[in-house]
Amino acid sequence: MAEGKYTTFMDSDDEFYDNTSLMKLVKEMDNNPKLDMVSGLAYEEYKDGSLEKRDKNFIWVFGKLFRTQFFVENKMNFNDTRANEDNGFTTLFRMLTDNYKFIDEIVYIWHYEPNSITRKNGHEYYFYSIEGYVNNMIWVYNECKKKEELTKELSSKSILLVYGYDYTFMLLKYYMIEILIVLIY
Repeated sequence: MAEGKYTTFMDSDDEFYDNTSLMKLVKEMDNNPKLDMVSGLAYEEYKDGSLEKRDKNFIWVFGKLFRTQFFVENKMNFNDTRANEDNGFTTLFRMLTDNYKFIDEIVYIWHYEPNSITRKNGHEYYFYSIEGYVNNMIWVYNECKKKEELTKELSSKSILLVYGYDYTFMLLKYYMIEILIVLIY
């Protein structure tokens, strides 16, 4: 478990946007001591080197700064899966707190790496990661149950999260069709 005041996560092939990115997140947390997390925006790099801005999201843990004490107080860790573990972690986080904020600053670059788990073999990860997604949502449910925090408020939160994931599945379906077309041809 991390021991510092704040915790951030980063993929080994990515980077902060510039040398002030982390300090922007720290400053926001220091100015708002009740926050459990602050998130900036990220650029996703594509194969051709172009960048697309990724707006506010809870899909990934990168580009975020968490209050370490929140993890300690809630006995929160990652689960053991290798697909969609960020999504499971951030979903559990949202189930346990509303004390987070997004800032309108680019702080992270998600670099294109053709051999990464999400991009190798023509992005087949998106097709096969559905099982990981489902396992992560079951994990979130079980973690909340263990914490005895499936109150009416959390139950209504989970319903809203599930509706939000309908959109995610719609996108997955679209990408799966696109991947299948690529694999067929």
